[in-house]
Amino acid sequence: MDSLSFRFWAAQDVYLTKILLPVALGFLVLLVGLVALFVISFRREHYRLWHLGKAEDCSGQWLTRLKTVLAVTFAHKRIWNEPYPGTMHLLIFWGVLLIFLGKIIRLLSYPVGLTIPPQAVFLYASLISEIGGVMMIGGGLLAFVRRYLLRPSRLDTKPEHHFLFLLGSAILITGYLIKAYRMTAAGVEIPHDSFFWAPVSSLLVPFILVLPSKVLNELFLWHRVFIHSVPATLFLIYFIASRSPLKHLFLSPLNIYYRSLKPRGALQPIPNFDEAETFGVSHIKEFTWKQLLDLEACTRCGRCQDHCPAHLTEKPLSPKKVILDLRSHLHEKGKPLIWNQPPKEDEDRSLVGEIISEIYRLAGLEAGDRAGLARLLEDLERHRQLRARRDGLQDRSSRTLGFPESRCTESGRRSRRFLRPGCISPGCCR
Repeated sequence: MDSLSFRFWAAQDVYLTKILLPVALGFLVLLVGLVALFVISFRREHYRLWHLGKAEDCSGQWLTRLKTVLAVTFAHKRIWNEPYPGTMHLLIFWGVLLIFLGKIIRLLSYPVGLTIPPQAVFLYASLISEIGGVMMIGGGLLAFVRRYLLRPSRLDTKPEHHFLFLLGSAILITGYLIKAYRMTAAGVEIPHDSFFWAPVSSLLVPFILVLPSKVLNELFLWHRVFIHSVPATLFLIYFIASRSPLKHLFLSPLNIYYRSLKPRGALQPIPNFDEAETFGVSHIKEFTWKQLLDLEACTRCGRCQDHCPAHLTEKPLSPKKVILDLRSHLHEKGKPLIWNQPPKEDEDRSLVGEIISEIYRLAGLEAGDRAGLARLLEDLERHRQLRARRDGLQDRSSRTLGFPESRCTESGRRSRRFLRPGCISPGCCR
């Protein structure tokens, strides 16, 4: 065994057992409470809210559903349609995954017992975490440039985005500084192989200030650990307790898994059409629970808006705004249910014309969420057109928008295709 490596890790053992171990144990206790809070929050703010809608069976063909979830989540199968945001999202996603994987493996070093020097698996875990941090920083920089410098019109930047950028940056930077300070504070020369298990932290070592006393160095490390752990804890609490955009981490996989496996554009028949009191959807509770999940899983990416012919020709339509208006209304209607209050007895406002104030047309809205978005909005359009036909009114929506009603886009493409006269959705003529 190399004597330098032995002396280095013997000195590190003090910091690993007296400082990092108590912090790790405290975080694990806190994590149990955070998991319980997540379960309660999920049931109150999501599960119960979705059950405002009608029943829909989306449980069949579980293997096909699982394969799609894995392909889209881990390989980013559909996100690669746009290289820049696809690369950005891939770096951030896999960066987070590698950081958590490395941290979990390193936590196992305490019950297993660290040797001097540590077992190779724990050094590899350190390397994995550092690589994940670099990937997150790279993806974060791409996201910063896109959101704050390029500023595509489809993105709307909110104060919560500033907060997430600042908090995420603080967690990553302090994580590297803690390891660099721990490597330096022992007062022992750093082994030559440190770059292979801590490439970023070892590069920061020359810039770290070391105090003259061992006690002061230990107190200083405690200080650095709390600077890192407090933002990490706040981040987890914010993720669980708020309606953060980060909730797409679990809402999007759920939405992909429970997606409709029917052909896109297929409409559900209306039973007893002559006796039906409603056509399509006119109130939020007339959506199915899966369509309400579609609303909550929207990531505000704006891809639907970028492929909408009405929006591209500067007409008063943003399919993204339609979805967000519906989601806001869902949250408003669900407040009594979430807080165990009696439901309001006032009459539900109609979605078309009141909740959704814009003139809209469904041709070309299959981009982005594709089947989920198209099917959800088709129900709204179905209600509007069938009610107009029942009342003997003529549909003038296409003339109002100023382009032929048959004009639309292929799913996710800007090619043109035409519908037969009288079609109410781009999927029904396939």
